[in-house]
Amino acid sequence: MRACPGLTLACAAALALVAAGPARSGVRLLAPGEEMAPLDAFRFSRPGASGSDKAPQLAPVRVAAEGEAGALERLTPRAAPIEIVEPSQNPDLVVDIAARLVRVRGEIIARDVGADEVAAVVDRFALGEALPRAFARRSLPVRVTGSGTRHGSEAAQIEVSGVAGRALVLFSVSGEGVVRELYPLGGEPRVVAEPTFRASFGARPPYGADLIVAVAAAAPMPALEDGVRELAGRPAAGQVLQLLALAAPPDARIGAVVVPGAP
Repeated sequence: MRACPGLTLACAAALALVAAGPARSGVRLLAPGEEMAPLDAFRFSRPGASGSDKAPQLAPVRVAAEGEAGALERLTPRAAPIEIVEPSQNPDLVVDIAARLVRVRGEIIARDVGADEVAAVVDRFALGEALPRAFARRSLPVRVTGSGTRHGSEAAQIEVSGVAGRALVLFSVSGEGVVRELYPLGGEPRVVAEPTFRASFGARPPYGADLIVAVAAAAPMPALEDGVRELAGRPAAGQVLQLLALAAPPDARIGAVVVPGAP
């Protein structure tokens, strides 16, 4: 579903960003025991980026299991550190293994989640917490218009303000931590003419809470576009801060909004 011309919306191992290999090979799976590549090895860094442009670390996340004691004992973190706590100890996330649901303060963030996929949901939660703090001094207004929660494939209406004459990159991270390209795609204009960019996009199963991330800058951002494209379709929420630190230009303004979803 669309609201602007041409807008189409197209486990213990962690994803690594590497410089080696042919073009379009910037993401691969780590082998057991292999360490993450350094930040400055990311293939799609903007010109002038270096290891000094490091993203803040994702904060530890407190996770509790509901209804099945010991269900998370073998949970292996991906990017965000994980602390296993009891449901009575004010957890950030509550995992219902039997129902395959993950909740945040009573609201469902991810559905149809297996035990080996919980760490990717943890990274998605940690990213949503980290983005407003990391870019508080250069935030970009992003909001959802219309009703709050989408149902099924119902479209969400997104507005990004203050972008006239600026390049824009828009992507989402699902409740399961999967990255998805939103804008620009194909031949869509990189620079926005209007003060407010408006778009709509339909949800995809299993209908969790999508985190929409918008980045605006004075000039097109090919390094960021390429990086998002490399991560698209993968549970790579834990790599998004790295990508923004190394591929978004210094003048970039960054904003995010959560769009809840339900079947």
